[in-house]
Amino acid sequence: MCSFITTEFADLLQIKKEKIFIAVSGLNSAKVNVSSRVCTVISNKSDFEMELEFLCVPKISNMIPIDSLQIPKEHLPLNIKLADPYFYRPGKIDVLLGAKVFYQLLRFGQVEMPNSELKFQNSVFGFIATGSTSNSQSEKMKYTHCGLIYD
Repeated sequence: MCSFITTEFADLLQIKKEKIFIAVSGLNSAKVNVSSRVCTVISNKSDFEMELEFLCVPKISNMIPIDSLQIPKEHLPLNIKLADPYFYRPGKIDVLLGAKVFYQLLRFGQVEMPNSELKFQNSVFGFIATGSTSNSQSEKMKYTHCGLIYD
């Protein structure tokens, strides 16, 4: 699976783009024509570094999560470094790492939140939140987000 970066973010990072033409299809066979790609290194500034190719797209996803998750700070594990300390706030998605990279990012260790389906998986970037919560507005409104793109 390909990795993606928004054109805006690639421009912000001043990464040189290469012209290409690739049609990428995703959910419900929706197609997006990709006209540029970049090669750059992702790193955790410590012990992980990998050169990757990213397809440049105008937008990867809507804000994720759809709305703020109501998670009391005292329920968050204090003894771990989160990859995104504000994971519970809606945020713009600038990069989507592909499946062929995903498992290389995982490290041993998982922390479960008591009385919740929310878990924290260790990764090269810190612990990443995964699972679901029952207190988000999106669940009440019957919205579901699935990040699926294939080529």
